[in-house]
Amino acid sequence: PDGTPSAYADSPWRKAKGGLWDVGPHALSVLIPILGDVTGVSATRGPSDVVQLALRHASGAASTAVLSLGAPSAAAGVGLELRGTEGVHELPGWSDVPGAYGRALDALLTAARTGVPDPRGAEFGARLTEILAQAEAQLPV
Repeated sequence: PDGTPSAYADSPWRKAKGGLWDVGPHALSVLIPILGDVTGVSATRGPSDVVQLALRHASGAASTAVLSLGAPSAAAGVGLELRGTEGVHELPGWSDVPGAYGRALDALLTAARTGVPDPRGAEFGARLTEILAQAEAQLPV
């Protein structure tokens, strides 16, 4: 998001799996806590590594996500916009990676200390993987 190339930009896994598997977990990890679990997914492939997801959520909401690692620099970026009866709300910038990492570590330590699992733990990660696998199965090779 800040224009600095990722240390993982040349990863063979990233090149093979593209935006669906690289960016998809991040998008879902924001959408699901806000809109509810995904009850239906439809996926379409666009140019390059672009994948568009159309999602139905347990809350009745619908969402879309456009995922890509190869967007031209003029179109690159990360954003989230929620629209509903209360108006339009944008997610603040995604540039606080160190802070987010620290909060994730705090949540892990709290779960270990209290014995209460964090809702974003391994089960949540497995659910994200399941949704992405459903989407990938719909994409032409």
